[in-house]
Amino acid sequence: MSLTADNKPVAPSDLAHFFVNEPKTADSAPSAMASKAVRSFSDWQQTLPDPDTPSDMAVILADWLVWLRVRDLSATTAASYLKALSGLYSRGVKQNLLPPTDAFGILKARLRNESDTLWNRGVTRTDLQRLQLLTKAIGTQDTPSVAADLLLLSLIQGAMPLAETAMIKAADLPFGDENINAIVRRQHAGSTRQYLFPLHQSRRTPRQLRTEVNALVTKHLIEHDIPLWDSIDDTIAGYWTHAAVTVGHQPHGIARALGMAPGGLPVLGLFGESQPDADARQDMVHSVSRMFTHNPMRWYAMRLRRRVSFSDLRQRFQRFSEQLQAPEMFYPIEELSRRVGKKIVFEEKPIIRDIVFFRSKATDIAPMLRYVGDLAWCYTTGGPGSAYAPISQTQFDAFQRAIGKFAAITSCLYTDRDSSGSNDGRNADGQCGTDSNGDGTGQIRHIVPTFDAGEEVMVIGGSFKDQRGRVMKIESEDPDGIIRYLISIVNDLTTSFTATLDSRLLRPQKHA
Repeated sequence: MSLTADNKPVAPSDLAHFFVNEPKTADSAPSAMASKAVRSFSDWQQTLPDPDTPSDMAVILADWLVWLRVRDLSATTAASYLKALSGLYSRGVKQNLLPPTDAFGILKARLRNESDTLWNRGVTRTDLQRLQLLTKAIGTQDTPSVAADLLLLSLIQGAMPLAETAMIKAADLPFGDENINAIVRRQHAGSTRQYLFPLHQSRRTPRQLRTEVNALVTKHLIEHDIPLWDSIDDTIAGYWTHAAVTVGHQPHGIARALGMAPGGLPVLGLFGESQPDADARQDMVHSVSRMFTHNPMRWYAMRLRRRVSFSDLRQRFQRFSEQLQAPEMFYPIEELSRRVGKKIVFEEKPIIRDIVFFRSKATDIAPMLRYVGDLAWCYTTGGPGSAYAPISQTQFDAFQRAIGKFAAITSCLYTDRDSSGSNDGRNADGQCGTDSNGDGTGQIRHIVPTFDAGEEVMVIGGSFKDQRGRVMKIESEDPDGIIRYLISIVNDLTTSFTATLDSRLLRPQKHA
């Protein structure tokens, strides 16, 4: 049954605006389900390249439903969302704000009658993530795998059937694609044969070759616990289709490109069947292929196991330095200073004791954990077997800024009672507040050390690290209490010059 409806074009952005605002005019508040449905539709239309362009109502709703499916929402939830929006849309029709449509009725019927075959089977996000880890790791293998490269090239070429992929000649491949070039190097370096893969193509019938390559790739996926759907070609097409939706291609365009719904994503059958559009598929190839090949350095988080310290983790990396390159790590530490009598004692304290951030390629994490997995585990996107959860650079930069601000506020000089039981006596605008707890433990009050004019200091960070200087005056102080001093610095050449430095970069010279 194909998706057909008598509709007038509507802009998705206009629909989203109506759905968001219509409940506000109703006598009663919208249900929780209706609110979720509206939020979901609004989020989806924001992903469109041009949400202001009017489109067929049936296509709009089907695109949105496929978007829900690739985010692993259940058929029940999708049907409830659709019902909620149908009710809101009916209000708009009654008010002559929206054109009548039978698209809601058609889609609700299909979800009700075909959910087992249309929705409740096929590739999940976790499945796709597992396949991505597999394909991105191909280049790290010591021995070139024909099955792995057949799979990868098929995905790079837009889910090309494996039998066609096996018949590709090295001379016919486009020059300049780094991933294809890598496959050529692995499979054809130093060879004089015309075909890319060593499969004795000229001595086999098409049927024999198809049987051979299908068996090779099927075995490869099973060995790596990658779910299969219907035929192996259907499986590959399903994963490619899921990836295409994930990177932002619209489902109706993908359906037109493929001409059918692959077994790995049968929900695409909402659009019916058509003649495959090779040009449309080719337009998607590059962006989708990056899902299976792009393996950038990204930030991740690991959690230290009970009674494990960051020092333990560093020592483990040092111990296996020949087998394992330690990743770049970020383990924020604040430096606290405390006054004991007339002395200032500096202490280091982790801001988040059991979390270590590290920068790595996704494919390098599992090998790393084989050496340090008894000390720490890495956060994932879901349950067992799911992909490791990356932290976007934007999020990580914001976190580092927040950590810096936090440390600036909490890293401070605090006082202990001296042997006589009296308090240090300095407070608010001096160096630190006095002990107000009454238990001799001291309380964090203010920012790390303040300095008097003429006091000798050591620079412990920044461009002037390890230089000695003398405080001339306070240059500025911000609302967070961060003081900047004008410092006279004498370098190794005995040349004197001045610089304005943050108090957090300074320590009394006798304590540095």
